[in-house]
Formats: sequence, structure tokens, C-alpha cells
Amino acid sequence: MDYIEIGKELKERRRASGKSIEEVSADIQVDTRKLKALEEGDYSFFEDINFFQLFYRTYARYLGILKDAESQPFQEDEEEELEFSKHPRRPGLKHYLIAVSLTFLLLFIGYRSYISLIGIDNGEPKVIAPTQPPEDEKPINEPPVDIEPVKPPLEKIVIVQIEVIKDRCWVQVNVDEEEIPALRKILTPGEKYEFKGKKEVRLWVGNAGVLNVLVDGILQPSLGTEGEVRRDVVYHPISR
Repeated sequence: MDYIEIGKELKERRRASGKSIEEVSADIQVDTRKLKALEEGDYSFFEDINFFQLFYRTYARYLGILKDAESQPFQEDEEEELEFSKHPRRPGLKHYLIAVSLTFLLLFIGYRSYISLIGIDNGEPKVIAPTQPPEDEKPINEPPVDIEPVKPPLEKIVIVQIEVIKDRCWVQVNVDEEEIPALRKILTPGEKYEFKGKKEVRLWVGNAGVLNVLVDGILQPSLGTEGEVRRDVVYHPISR
């Protein structure tokens, strides 16, 4: 797939429409740096090849290059996605310094806890005299008290179901703030998935108008129109 030619077509169509990069960015809510990367065919700028395809379709529909999913210039290219994944972004020096600082902090807290537990004071172990009740103190026979059992707290959980009703739709789902997505793929019509979260279920969706979302069995309002990109759509649990 020649991404340079794809980007060249985007740039020529935008210039022909008389639009600037900044005007397009304001219209479709996509950062100008991503638009420039699309026009240059630089898919390495994006997190993976799916994100490049997702933003390309949004931009191309806006310019009138794509009328529907059948006219898109590429399908999933597993070989290119594999090649892209060989060059992941490496963590910076800041991340390493934070990790080292946290490690030393945890070691220090653990050491202080250990010292407190075994009772060492100025290098010498503390001797704690056993306590004994006074000789003249007699046990008091008190009547038994009925204690009501403690009821366990109600579990909070959110159940999110998604289904593609037509066309193809790229979806990413993160559950309970996990960094690794529970799902990230391009779905076809008829595909259904269910996710359960104790804290939240977060969606990223491309082509939002073709996806049905049910939360705890209740159909939600549409996330948007066909071709629209929605980010950070979050559903939280309620008491059950």
C-alpha cells in the first residue's frame, strides 16, 4: 500500500476545496499534527496502523473522497501492522527515574515497617512486660447481647454490550483503567461483545453511527453519526 500517494490525494483535495489545515482540524476535531501526518503518508506517527486507517477514513469522508466503506483504498494489512509493531515507542528517561524513585520509597517504607514490627529501639530489641489483670478484679457475668449479622456491601458493577449493526467499525475497549485493552479490532456487522467493569468501561470508537451500546441491558443513545470518531466514552457502575 502506497501511503505517500494516499496522503498526496488528501492534500490535493483539501487545497482544491480552499481549506487550510487549521480549518479542517476545527471542523472534524482532529489535531493538525495528525492531519499533516496523514497528508505525508506517515503512518509511523500513529500508535498503530489501525489508528492511521481510522483517522484517514474520517478525513477522506470530510473531503468527499470516500462515500462509503466499500470505496476505501485499503483493507486490514496484517503484514504492515506487524512491521509497524516492531518499532514500539520506548519509555523516556522520566519514566525510568519515576520507577527508580518509587522502588526506593517502597523499600524504605518496608524497612521502617519491619523495624516497628519486631520492636527495635536504638538498635536494641524492646522488652514488653506481659500485662496481668488485678487480683481483686472479678469477671462480670453480663447477659448475652443479640448481634445482628453485618450485611455485605452491595456489589457495584457495570455491564456494557456492543454490537455492530452495519458497515465496519473500529473499536477499542479498556476495563477498570487497565492499560492493556480488553478489545481492539475492526468489527464487522453482527459482531457482539460484552464487558464487565467494577470501576468503568471506556470506549474508543470509529464510525460511531453503526454501533449499538447497551448498559445494564438498556439501549443507549447513538454515540454519533456514521464516520464520526468518539474518544473516551466512559460508563460507570451503579449499585446493584
